[in-house]
Amino acid sequence: MNRIYLLALSSFLLFSCTQTPETDTKSEEKINTEHNDLVSAEVVVKDYINLVTNDNPNWVKSAVDNKLIETIINKALDGTKVYSIDDGDTAIMPLSEIQSYMGGSIDTIEVENETGEISEVIMVNKPKISEVEALFFKENWSFNAENFSFKKDIKEYLPVREYYKETENGIVDSSQKVKRLVFKIINDNNSKDFEKVAENVTTAFYFNAETPSSINGLDVNRFVNYLINYTYIDKKDVYDFYDESTKLSYNDASASIGVSTDTLEVELDSGNIEMMEFITEPDAQEFIGVIFVENWYLDKKTLSFKKEVIGLAPIRQTQVLDPAGEYYTRTKIPYLIKL
Repeated sequence: MNRIYLLALSSFLLFSCTQTPETDTKSEEKINTEHNDLVSAEVVVKDYINLVTNDNPNWVKSAVDNKLIETIINKALDGTKVYSIDDGDTAIMPLSEIQSYMGGSIDTIEVENETGEISEVIMVNKPKISEVEALFFKENWSFNAENFSFKKDIKEYLPVREYYKETENGIVDSSQKVKRLVFKIINDNNSKDFEKVAENVTTAFYFNAETPSSINGLDVNRFVNYLINYTYIDKKDVYDFYDESTKLSYNDASASIGVSTDTLEVELDSGNIEMMEFITEPDAQEFIGVIFVENWYLDKKTLSFKKEVIGLAPIRQTQVLDPAGEYYTRTKIPYLIKL
């Protein structure tokens, strides 16, 4: 799961918008799709994940090594049904249109040879598969806080081509990348032919509106408090995000989310001095997002996609005073919750 991506998605959204995995019956039983502790109703999420670029933080793991996007594109070019990118449209997209959206074209030009004769030459520009770098998901989320099970039902997803435009004289304008949806896959979460294509993928999802994510119905504060209280109040096991085999102590886990204890001298009304303990509680406003650890599955016949959430890790951002007296922003991952 290589992930964390930023852009002015508002414009992007306006533009857009066999090995069957073993079934863990206990895991299936603990997911109650009718129960959602994120909100009282359905949470609809739009999430943009770039799997290729290397400008993401080092705690984001990419799924690019398994050629996932290349597999999806090649299947579509080989005739697997995909659909028009228009929202709500279920029209099958013609192959010629897919190729065009990926920069492919067939042109006929006139060429003059050495004798002065004019002949027509067919110029074929192959679809630019390497420029398809991202996937845009539309999902429904549900979460059961009682057993900390998190489920993502993918409604549809769309590959995204990212490229620099050429000017009329053939010069590439590298000042701004163009993002273009290629086609749409209408997902079947109940497919029986899912094959694992990536494991332990990590993707970061930010709660603020400045990132290319759209949330409809998510109670952010409520969800953040579940992530904090999992260890601080409920005292359940959490792990080092960078070394999931290392279990953190309660004190270390609490300190990582901002809990601190200070003993101060306090003068009482009687004039007596008494030592009193003050506890600083976690500040939910410092938690700006969550990292999902997931296994990914693909049905290569229909291109249906499944995400199995196996871990959650809060993202905490604080202002820290350096020795020179200047504040800087520090982002850290306090711990990993294994699901």
